[in-house]
Amino acid sequence: MTVFGNSFVPDGHDNQNIGDLHDAGPTPLTRRWRTAAILCFVLIAIFHGATLMRFPPPFVDEAWYIARAWEYVDTGRQFGMLDRGVLEQFARPWCVFPWLPTAMTSLALRLADAPSLHVMRWCSFAGGMLLLAALWGITRRLFNPQAAVLAVVLCALSFSFCYSAHLARTDVIAAAFGYTGILLYVAGGQRRFLPGLAGGGLIGLAVEIHPHSAIFALAIMALALFDLVVGSPRCSRGIAGIICGGFAGILFYLGIHVAPDPAAYFDLNTLIYTRTHVPPLLSFRYDTIARAFTDLNHGLFAMLFHSPLVTPVWIVAVAVTWKHLNKRMIVLLISFLAGHALLLSNKAVYYAIHTVPALAMCTGAIVAHAWLRPMQPQQTIRNATVRILAGVLLVSPILSHALRPLRLIYQVNFNAQYQEVQRQLNSVVGANESILGSQTWWLGMPQHTFYSWENLIYYDRLYNDASVADALTALQPDILIIDGHFRWFIRDDPGSNDYLRQMRIPESELMAFLDANASLITTLNGLCYGAVDVYRIQWRAAPE
Repeated sequence: MTVFGNSFVPDGHDNQNIGDLHDAGPTPLTRRWRTAAILCFVLIAIFHGATLMRFPPPFVDEAWYIARAWEYVDTGRQFGMLDRGVLEQFARPWCVFPWLPTAMTSLALRLADAPSLHVMRWCSFAGGMLLLAALWGITRRLFNPQAAVLAVVLCALSFSFCYSAHLARTDVIAAAFGYTGILLYVAGGQRRFLPGLAGGGLIGLAVEIHPHSAIFALAIMALALFDLVVGSPRCSRGIAGIICGGFAGILFYLGIHVAPDPAAYFDLNTLIYTRTHVPPLLSFRYDTIARAFTDLNHGLFAMLFHSPLVTPVWIVAVAVTWKHLNKRMIVLLISFLAGHALLLSNKAVYYAIHTVPALAMCTGAIVAHAWLRPMQPQQTIRNATVRILAGVLLVSPILSHALRPLRLIYQVNFNAQYQEVQRQLNSVVGANESILGSQTWWLGMPQHTFYSWENLIYYDRLYNDASVADALTALQPDILIIDGHFRWFIRDDPGSNDYLRQMRIPESELMAFLDANASLITTLNGLCYGAVDVYRIQWRAAPE
């Protein structure tokens, strides 16, 4: 007999058949865990649905995505108010922005009378629930229902999920597409063409939703190659399906973004993304690649366990339970970790949602093996060690993430704080005045002409080191709003990382312009957004 997870597989059956054996007929134990899974999904939906607007605080990128979807309703183009400014000097300025998620979320916004953060967050939450369902299906196939339930609970309580599934960004939707594609392959696509085709196609669409979803292409191809090496030659059918589906996704992307105007596409990518979003792998620098891997502990493992000190415990637990873990699951995990390090230049919290579910899957399998499976009586020391390690892995996320968000969510209503600051801003800004500042505040004043402060960066790149005064003169906003987010990038020092260095606004230049041409109207207590300075610019005194 060969053991895979908690399933006893008769000799002669390879690892690829484990899912089929699970479907031979649900046992009473399996039915109980399916019931537990349904209950967990209901509780997760209630918890996150009830706290959707309280945490996290409304964020700059949310306004960006909402503005695009709102304008898409009228124009059919993924280009919104907050994209206006420097980019309008190009023939097709919308070509670099994702079309599919904009079109999808615009369907929900059609139900609203105005740009709505609440509606858009529900779209992200729906993507998060689909992601959890795909994670449950993958883990059940690769290990067992007990591990699947634990993986879902751990992922749903992770800081990454609490943040991404509430945030009106596309990362969690892309993750839902990517993991669903992997599920289709694991559930039957490894030996059949059509499920592989559907899985590869979904991952291709995930890349359209967000380019960082290339991490899913890496993961599914690594799994397919592993199946081909250790499994039946019939696995080539699934691989062919994946390749065809992925190729269809590439053609879709090229047709939407590149083919209509290749010059505009590449020029805009160079202007907006090249300096800040080049994958570490393509830097061809040893120090950059090495730093990308060292950042995994603080930038990724901490998203699941909160404290990076738990990471050594996780590594030891994997080593101790190695022979009991499904090797296809390990291949997926290694692929996600490598992809997260090598393909993502910016390890922001919302990007972790691509990889944290794979970590939760492996952790759920370790805990299920340690606590829900009979141990051999003669291995007392080993049994105790495994259970202690698994207990730390299970308790750490629950204590650090279930309690931490609960404390934050029920002690601080971040949306209420935002609404209060927005109310004060609206009281000092004139009805017809144009504004430049953090995109966040557009959500409360969508009737204004509103320029993202990043236009100052784009202008500098487009016109070869133009000054801040040159950029402001070209845009000519009446109001300048500087909050904590914007202030972080206003500095004369180069910054602590490549992203800051590339997005830096010289403080001396900006303040010299404001001293000469603007008056400080007020400084608001921005609560979680820090001090909010509001300037009115007198353009008659501005340099020509």
